Amino acid sequence: MTITLSAINPFNNTLSNTEVINTAAFRSSVLHWYYDRSLKLTLNWEFGSMFEQKSRKKISNDDVQKKGAE
Repeated sequence: MTITLSAINPFNNTLSNTEVINTAAFRSSVLHWYYDRSLKLTLNWEFGSMFEQKSRKKISNDDVQKKGAE
């Protein structure tokens, strides 16, 4: 069993983005605030030999040996 805890930007309050548009007729200024904090908990549990690969049967060249014996 594996437990993972991760925190992304835990000490940053917000991220800001300012958009300013200037023309002859008007001036527009927009300030956006984004929260970029997260906390993630992951649990991974593997059940015994459930995921083991089965061995494949190998090719045997028995027909070559039989022809030599005749």
